[in-house]
Amino acid sequence: MGWESILFKSPAGRRSLCLRHRRQLPYFQRFYEDQEFKKASKDQLSSALFTLRSAMILWKEDEEKGELWDRHKLYLHCTFETRCLTAEGTSSITQEKQKEVTKMIDLMKAKEELSDSQQVFIRRKNSTLAKLNNTFPRPSKPVYQGKPNVHLESLWD
Repeated sequence: MGWESILFKSPAGRRSLCLRHRRQLPYFQRFYEDQEFKKASKDQLSSALFTLRSAMILWKEDEEKGELWDRHKLYLHCTFETRCLTAEGTSSITQEKQKEVTKMIDLMKAKEELSDSQQVFIRRKNSTLAKLNNTFPRPSKPVYQGKPNVHLESLWD
């Protein structure tokens, strides 16, 4: 059984979602691996490091005629964080998030007296910091560095 039938089979079993291009399959494999790895880690990983950021299923009318189901198709639109595709990119996101969370904690601790809800907030943020120290396994690939001396010129008639 291939990835397509495991991940994209509709509950009704009548149709399955198919990938528009084969090159999209590695992204969906990564989404699935992220979720499975998080489950296996017993919630010791931060979902801020998930590759998949959002997904939306659309029900669009097509040009076919016939029954409602035959005239419409399902489309899956996903957004993902490209930096989460490599170990180096994930590391840069981790550093950004750690700075952000540490700054919030420091601001809260600067107050003289904290309410119960503020103390709970600090505990949650400390938990987030601990989770950010554990990262998903990613392949290593150097981060792209642009060339500042390359110029592009275009002429339109």
